[in-house]
Amino acid sequence: DKTEAEAPISPTARDEDLPLSFAKQRLWFLDQLDPENAVYNIPWAIGLSGQLRMAALQNALDVLVQRHEVLRTSFPSADGNPLQLIAAAAPIVIDAINMNDSNDSALQNKLAELAQAPFNLSEGPLLRAHLICIDENEHILILVMHHIISDGWSLNILFRELVLAYESACAGQQVELPCLPIQYADYATWQRQWLTGDELD
Repeated sequence: DKTEAEAPISPTARDEDLPLSFAKQRLWFLDQLDPENAVYNIPWAIGLSGQLRMAALQNALDVLVQRHEVLRTSFPSADGNPLQLIAAAAPIVIDAINMNDSNDSALQNKLAELAQAPFNLSEGPLLRAHLICIDENEHILILVMHHIISDGWSLNILFRELVLAYESACAGQQVELPCLPIQYADYATWQRQWLTGDELD
């Protein structure tokens, strides 16, 4: 017989309170201690060269947010206990910043400023998108996420899917990505059900 740890993770209902995984609860607790600390921000800068198709970029980011529930999840609390709240998919706002006449020092200062702005975990989104225009053919896309919704390993997946979605949108096509049978909230629920009693001890 399979142990609970070997049992498959199944989708859980979204009409009930969704628990946090132990890792996310740790990050939430640390944020409660120091809510203005940006140490757990994950800044992700992507250089874009050539003609930028703004509508295609918007579409690509929206595909990611639609596809991955965790990117539109916030973490309010009820009676002092954190919950996952998954918002409906909506277009992500891209903050356009013109730095055509700026030097490298000003650009680096702006990047640091964007990366260090704190998040409020109880209110989404916990993902910010900024687009710095250096000149007509040079841009920097900066995505800033709180570590509670992403990690370094996940960035490779997001980058690959962002590129595919952008290329598809430029070609006037819908991006084809494999179906996601489960989301992170399903894993968190499974983990909480498994790590109880003797297993938790």
